[in-house]
Amino acid sequence: KQNKKQTTEQVAAPRQSIFVLGIGLIVIGILLFVSLAAFAWTGGADRSIFDLSLAELFTNTEVEVKNPLGKLGAWVADMLITNGIGIMSLALPWMIVLSGLRILGVRKINLKHQLAVCLGVAIWGSVTLGFVFMRFSEHSYLLAGGAHGHFVATWLVSSIGGVGTFALLTVTLFCFI
Repeated sequence: KQNKKQTTEQVAAPRQSIFVLGIGLIVIGILLFVSLAAFAWTGGADRSIFDLSLAELFTNTEVEVKNPLGKLGAWVADMLITNGIGIMSLALPWMIVLSGLRILGVRKINLKHQLAVCLGVAIWGSVTLGFVFMRFSEHSYLLAGGAHGHFVATWLVSSIGGVGTFALLTVTLFCFI
């Protein structure tokens, strides 16, 4: 028979790993928030670097960016905001921080509910911002609703018209509330 009692080291190792994972997620969430928030001020200046290949962007030391988290921060912010769900991408760091807190044992967070709300708000907000700022999208580096919001809003307007899109967004808002 093997002794089934665990040693202190065997019990502590998983706890340390869980602690490191939780803290790591919180730090990543905060850094992602900084990168995304900075994009509002630095995105226009950093926009020209995205004409480069990804390999050249990261290997060429002469390429400079304004994002406080450097090339990686500028690239991630551009991917999430411009090519993703726009400024609603700010929900992602919040979801990551909440996940980290939950892993650390904060029991007052209903993670499934919070993630569902954040995801719903992010998707609905992306489409709504894409609809509201549809006319300005050609003249700005920043698509408020991102490529997702712009595409879906354009499709909705072409399918059910501007009034129909407004009505659909309003009804879904009240259903969500």
